[in-house]
Order: sequence, then structure tokens, then C-alpha cells
Amino acid sequence: MSSERFCKIISRIKEADFKKIGKVFAVIIGTVLIIVVLVGAFSSLCIYIYKFAVTSYKIADRYELFRDLLTVVLAIAGLAIAAGGYLAFRVLSINIQKQALSAAETEMLRSSASSFIHIGYNQWVLYKNKKNKIYLEQAIDATERAYKAYASKLNEHERENELIVCRIRNNLAYYYAEKQSPTDKKIARDYAKYIYERIQKFPEFREDWEDTYNFVQIKYP
Repeated sequence: MSSERFCKIISRIKEADFKKIGKVFAVIIGTVLIIVVLVGAFSSLCIYIYKFAVTSYKIADRYELFRDLLTVVLAIAGLAIAAGGYLAFRVLSINIQKQALSAAETEMLRSSASSFIHIGYNQWVLYKNKKNKIYLEQAIDATERAYKAYASKLNEHERENELIVCRIRNNLAYYYAEKQSPTDKKIARDYAKYIYERIQKFPEFREDWEDTYNFVQIKYP
């Protein structure tokens, strides 16, 4: 992947995704700090235990002995809490990394699918202007690739992903109907039905999708 294309993909990642990635770095920094604290605490504990073992026999006052024992217990408890915190941060770090990577992958799939939708539409415009069916075939190929290589990997339960799938199927249904190949009749009608059933969900596309639906019914009665 070229650096220019990589920059374009990164530029399309939503601000929320950058915040997730930022959290990953924050967790990494926090983990490093915790490790430093753990090492320091453990070292201090070792030194204290050594000092306690060497000097405890000199202690005559029982309250001083109790104080020292309590200090050791608290130091061990603090070390245990720090270790637990470190493990919690590690788990959180892994989860945030997975979420950030998933968000970046989703955005890449969306942007790639949209790019091929536009490529297909541009070929469609050339076909309408030049009346050369090669452009129609290229429009179909590009739009089919938008789905097979990218949109098919998206979770259609998310509204933005579902809209991308609808745009692809709307265009393909129209292109197939324009081509009017008998082998494309079923898929064209299925796609037209798919988008027609989602007009209520995306009312801003009502006019275009109704036009596609009616065009398919005419071409493939």
C-alpha cells in the first residue's frame, strides 16, 4: 500500500476511532509506569525485609515489633494491589487494541467499498454518454467488487454499513436491468426488492430507489 493511500485511509478514520487509538497509547504508558512502581516496591520490600531480619532481634519494645510487622504486611498488600492493577491494565489494553484495530478495518472497508461504487458510477456515466456496453460491463464489475471484496465483510446490522450495501445493490439492480441479460433477472429483482423494503429506513433515498425498483420491474417483468 502506498504512503499516499495509507494517509487517505487514515484521514477517513473518525475522530472517535482516533480517541480509541489514543487510549491504547495511554494504557501502554500507564503499564510502563506500573511496571516501574512494581519494581520499586518490590526492591523496597526486599530491602526492608532484610533490614527487619537483621535488626529485629534487637527490638525490645513489643509495640515497635508490631509496627514493623504491620509495615511488612501493608507492603505485601500494596505489592499485591499493584500486581492486580497491572493485570487489569493489561486486559484493558488488549481490549482497546482490538477495538481500535476493528474500527480502523471497518473504516477501510467502508472507504474502499465507496471508492468502487464511485468508479462503477463513473463507468455508468461513460456508458450513457458513449453508448458503449464495455463501460456498462466495467460499471458492473467495479460495483460487484465493491460488495464482494469489501462491503460483504461489514456488519450489516450497523446503519452506515447497511446503507453502503443498499447503495451497491441499488446500482447493481439498475445496471443489470439496463444490460437486460436473462441470467441477471433473479438477482436484479432480489436487489430491487431489498432496497425497496428499506425505503422507510432511508427516506432520503426514496426517489432513487423507487426509480430503480420500477425500472427493474419494467425490464424484468
